[in-house]
Amino acid sequence: MNICLSKEQIDTLKSSIPYYTSHLETLRKLADVQMQGISLLKEINPSIDLSEFEEMNKLNGFNALLTISILDLITIVKQIFSTIQTWETLYFIRQGYLTIYESLKT
Repeated sequence: MNICLSKEQIDTLKSSIPYYTSHLETLRKLADVQMQGISLLKEINPSIDLSEFEEMNKLNGFNALLTISILDLITIVKQIFSTIQTWETLYFIRQGYLTIYESLKT
């Protein structure tokens, strides 16, 4: 089972990995800055309400989960279209299914 991608589709896949990798690094930096801000605010006022920061932390975590899943799926798709044997294709399809299942479950 050998399926071919167009040059445009291959280029899109190739350019997507650096884009999402950069996005994930940005999310990690935001999380670090946010944690530092929370620490400073707690020092200034230990009784401060940090619920907005907690909500932002959850949203950033969810965004990171989706970004990691997308990176996994892009890698899997690239492998699916480079396989020659049916067994390899089925393996990567199962990997993609499991990635989607685990992402939705989480």
